Amino acid sequence: MKTRSLTEGAMLTTLMVGLTYLSMYSVFVSMLIPVPLILLVVRHGLRTGVLVAVVAAFVSSLVFSSPLMAVNLLITGILGVSLGMGLREKFNFAQLLAAGVIASLVTFGLRIGVYSILFGTNLVSMGLEAMEASVGQWSSIYETFGVPDDMLVELESMTAVLTESVRMLIPLGILLSALLQTYANLFFVRLLAKRIRDIHIDVPWVPPFARWRWPWYAAWGFIVVRVLSLVPVFFPSVEEVWYTVMMNLDLFFIYLFLLQGIAIGWFFFDKYNVAKILRGVMVVLLLTGGGPFTLVVALAGMLDTWFDFRKLHGKYEVTEG
Repeated sequence: MKTRSLTEGAMLTTLMVGLTYLSMYSVFVSMLIPVPLILLVVRHGLRTGVLVAVVAAFVSSLVFSSPLMAVNLLITGILGVSLGMGLREKFNFAQLLAAGVIASLVTFGLRIGVYSILFGTNLVSMGLEAMEASVGQWSSIYETFGVPDDMLVELESMTAVLTESVRMLIPLGILLSALLQTYANLFFVRLLAKRIRDIHIDVPWVPPFARWRWPWYAAWGFIVVRVLSLVPVFFPSVEEVWYTVMMNLDLFFIYLFLLQGIAIGWFFFDKYNVAKILRGVMVVLLLTGGGPFTLVVALAGMLDTWFDFRKLHGKYEVTEG
């Protein structure tokens, strides 16, 4: 191994250990632990990246006196190596995002499996049980404040529905978390590449938000899921698994095309110089409000893949490199 790669490997190992320490106080920092490894793999290859990941895991286990920290760092390294190799192989943005999401999902599964073996319990189930326990505590608090019984029953019913919804939407939450982590890592690698001249890494990126446009075939996912969601109307005996899958896919495509619908609005806001504060209010209302209007905007986004309301003529698709 060359002297330069050894020096950079030592520096980035130290940085990974430092990020691991800071991750105990910030979830956001924990998402960025793969960044040093991505840089190293791009510049010096897979072998150097894997070696540094192992060394960083060993050092962190010594520094923090925790073998579990080493295991966690090794698992996290899968994402760094995947994105690093993707950049090294000149993947476009869509390919990088797909590789990162798959790697992030693999790391999540490995963490759940390792922690389940070590602690004898499923962390996801434990988190849901903790949430249900906190809901029960709030019910007791409301009761001590003299809240009427009929209102307590209504509150308990609402919280039960909310808890069940959270349980059913766990797959979508995991997927969104993987997307966010991949995007954040690519964003910071790109930021460092632009700020530090010696890095020389070309990170492909998406077009400006006002010109975001999903491929035309993505609309068929939206349509198929909407049709399949009607199956329980004709077959009431469909199992809960079907409801869970359809709910997750339905919300995924709604919010996917809601983004494109907002991008259409942003395009015309740019065109007519609408104040940015009004745009921000609109985005917040659409992302958090729900309801028929949100579905209409998502439908507009879906139709834009076919009718090209902004006259982009097939350019600026998010899948392009």
